[in-house]
Amino acid sequence: MSRRRHVSVGQDFEGEIKLLESKTNDAVKRTEAKVKASAEKVRSWIALFIIFGGGTLLVGAILFGLYKDSFVELQRLWNVQGPMLGAIVTYYFGTGPKNDRGDGKARKLGAKR
Repeated sequence: MSRRRHVSVGQDFEGEIKLLESKTNDAVKRTEAKVKASAEKVRSWIALFIIFGGGTLLVGAILFGLYKDSFVELQRLWNVQGPMLGAIVTYYFGTGPKNDRGDGKARKLGAKR
């Protein structure tokens, strides 16, 4: 014998349920901004480590080359360090202004886009 019970408290009412999306979206945006800032800070520290560490090694290779009167070690080190420094400089300072309109034709310098 099964009996179904239906409990009714109060009366039905009409209304809308509004979610607090604005607060949630703001919190998500702030969190994403913090993550991006943290990633950029780590990226900057890595770049500075490569620049100063590589610079120190290059100075050491120059001094060693002056002592041994052979700059082969400096050339080998520069072959490794040069592209890394180029990539870092390109990342932080860009490749310069874009000189095309997207249709393969170069635009005149000083012309508005």
